[in-house]
Amino acid sequence: VFAGLSNSDEVNLLSCRLAQKLNVSYKIARVRNPEYTRPDFILSHFEMGIDLLVHPERETADAIVRLIHQSSATGVVEFAGGEIQLLGIRLERNSPILGKTIGELWQEHGNIAARIVAIKRKEHTLIPGGSEILVAGDQIFVICEKKLIPTVVHITGKEDVSIQNIMILGGGLVGQFVAESLEDNINVKVIESRSDKSEKIANALKKTLVIHGDGTEVDLLATEGILNMDAFIAATGDDETNIICTLIAKHLKVPRTIALVNKTEYLPIT
Repeated sequence: VFAGLSNSDEVNLLSCRLAQKLNVSYKIARVRNPEYTRPDFILSHFEMGIDLLVHPERETADAIVRLIHQSSATGVVEFAGGEIQLLGIRLERNSPILGKTIGELWQEHGNIAARIVAIKRKEHTLIPGGSEILVAGDQIFVICEKKLIPTVVHITGKEDVSIQNIMILGGGLVGQFVAESLEDNINVKVIESRSDKSEKIANALKKTLVIHGDGTEVDLLATEGILNMDAFIAATGDDETNIICTLIAKHLKVPRTIALVNKTEYLPIT
């Protein structure tokens, strides 16, 4: 296996081409320019000798979109073309499964084809057995078929929120990809501080309303209707801005808030 993961798209693409010449069986290239992943690009990645193209911003946007569609989850990972899913769920104090062992939980529900494969409890990650007791604050990770997700969510006492109105802070690639994926079925509003970028994404997106302004200003957020939003996504290039603005949105009772964070040291507070 060869993986081209440098900061240069062109270096990654060419190095994979060279790896093909050297008979490396599987080549992976990371690219950030959306042009290289377009279906109508002059050279397909197969023609360039690449088996898998990874676009970090696109992958991040896809993960955010999955969280919007599965609003009760803290994380969603898909396998087998989406037919199998790994779902993260945080157990609240009113969850009906608190105080039960994992074995008791599945026995009560007919031993459905779902398994808790990990539990994040405070600073620790546990690989649980059937005797593990579930407590408030646990983040459980359940793997099951996609069709069983509603049942699993109901068992944990969670409820998916219907999301019809979304505000996205930041018109970079991640914000633009998220808006592009959701705008056909959801009302999307993007706030971007750079005037040239605002104009560019307004022309690229079909149904999304793009606002030029400073999304860190509470007055602007209020004027643009944050109190009426079902979800708020902070996707600027600055971790601190994303965290603070998400906390503001949460304080304003926005049901679903998502912050894009790159620095691992911030993960414990997200």
